[in-house]
Amino acid sequence: MSDGRTSTSTRQVISRSLLDKIANKNEYIGTQDNKPADSTELKNILNGINSELNLSYFLSESTTPDLFLNISPDTFQNSETSLNRTHTQTNNSFPGGTVEFPAADAGAIVVTPGLDSTLSLSSGNFKKVLVQIDESGQLSIKQGAEAASAALAEVPEADGRNVGIGYVVLENNAGVIQNITNDIIFQYVDQNSNLSLTVQEVDGSPLVQKVTTIKFPNDTVTDDGNGVVSVDLSSSANLVDDEGNSTIKLKPSITNFTLQSPDSTIWGFTTGNDGVIQSESGSLNPVTNVKILRDDDEEVSFRVTDDGLLQAVSPADAGTTLVNNIFLDSPEGTAWELRVTTLAANFVLESPNGTLYEIAITDGGVLTSTEVSEGVPQNIKLRRQDLTEVGIQISDDGELVTENPPQAGAVLKNKIFLKSPDDTIFELKINNDDTIFTDTT
Repeated sequence: MSDGRTSTSTRQVISRSLLDKIANKNEYIGTQDNKPADSTELKNILNGINSELNLSYFLSESTTPDLFLNISPDTFQNSETSLNRTHTQTNNSFPGGTVEFPAADAGAIVVTPGLDSTLSLSSGNFKKVLVQIDESGQLSIKQGAEAASAALAEVPEADGRNVGIGYVVLENNAGVIQNITNDIIFQYVDQNSNLSLTVQEVDGSPLVQKVTTIKFPNDTVTDDGNGVVSVDLSSSANLVDDEGNSTIKLKPSITNFTLQSPDSTIWGFTTGNDGVIQSESGSLNPVTNVKILRDDDEEVSFRVTDDGLLQAVSPADAGTTLVNNIFLDSPEGTAWELRVTTLAANFVLESPNGTLYEIAITDGGVLTSTEVSEGVPQNIKLRRQDLTEVGIQISDDGELVTENPPQAGAVLKNKIFLKSPDDTIFELKINNDDTIFTDTT
């Protein structure tokens, strides 16, 4: 016969007793592990969890909203484990701080610890104020451009190596700065994400600071997941140096390559220790149908004859892949770059009095100048053997001369080749004493 009570097992009795000790402060004295005598174990556990969830540099309003913005410290201790957790952005531990805004325009903004400043915010407008911290742990603020609405107000960027913590939106309503409340505070969850870059070219100009976004051509960026992206610039435009030379190209390079001749023989190309291109038949490597850019940025592909002779083809064959560089390995391990240059069959220069001269070469390699009535004059320069850039000009009487330094706007040529009537190829060169000479290739 039942007495109206619910039967309980021993396990249930133990569980209820344990829950009472955790949740009921009357059953848990709390002194055996140095916790407050009036605290429950549940409260202690929750306090420990809270300490793990605290954000470093957390921005918050005051208990009763006023003009204070509070910044939490960068280090917290778990009250249960006594372990410290820090997310410091500085060389010193940051104990926490405040920013006190004035009640009206032109009042002082008091920053602790850090540098005070003066508020500038017209009546009826909004302004976003960035809170940032430097390497020494000092706070400072940076004011963005004000606007007639919060949405239009500018979010300022952190200065130099400072780290932005977050920003607050201030409002000047009829001459009175409104109190700081949590709904107008915007926290940077990961302060590192606010770091900016400085981007510059090798020569230092241009130099762009506070870069937060770098853009690439369309269809070149792939999101690989987990915060990793890859960039494929194989089809992008060339990068050129200050002289306009296309020697730096964001395209893949290859080492050695193979071609198939009309009779289906596979030829592999390498180079000797002296840099002379060599071909060897019977290669087992896959055929590489590639093209590179000539020194005038025209695309040139390669073919091989049945007897293994390498030929350059312009315009490039369809279906060939554009690459940055082709390097050929010599037996001693030296990498020689394969290049294609324009064969300048004569060129025209203009003398100081406006006369046009065509520059050509004889079978013996002697340079000639012939007055012509038409042609497009060039303003060019070459590098001497010591890499000094020297201009090439023509005098009023048709004498080919050098000019050091070269004229402004002169186009740097990697090489200038001239073909004589007997089809000999000569390269136009400049000695270190600025004298001009020719050399057979």
